Amino acid sequence: MSPSTVKERTEVISVVCSLSVSEMASDVKALEEQIMEKVQQSGREFYAKVFAAFQQRWLQEAGRDYTAVRWRSINQVTPFGLLRLPVRVVRKRGKTQGGYF
Repeated sequence: MSPSTVKERTEVISVVCSLSVSEMASDVKALEEQIMEKVQQSGREFYAKVFAAFQQRWLQEAGRDYTAVRWRSINQVTPFGLLRLPVRVVRKRGKTQGGYF
């Protein structure tokens, strides 16, 4: 496919995550470690929620060709480490056996 035939489109996916530091650290280094762990934790949560929202949007758009069968989880290496992400198992409409994606 040549670059001139590729059509790009922008999708907006919105998810919400929050984080808080519940106890005051004893020193600056401990505070920094606490903040970094909370940021990593929030990043993992955000990544999983965006992944699920993306799949849900895809299924809405492809709903005339595919139907959702169930949710599963997969292990995926992400910028935040190994995560267990939600995945929709879908099937081509009209199939009674096989056809899973």
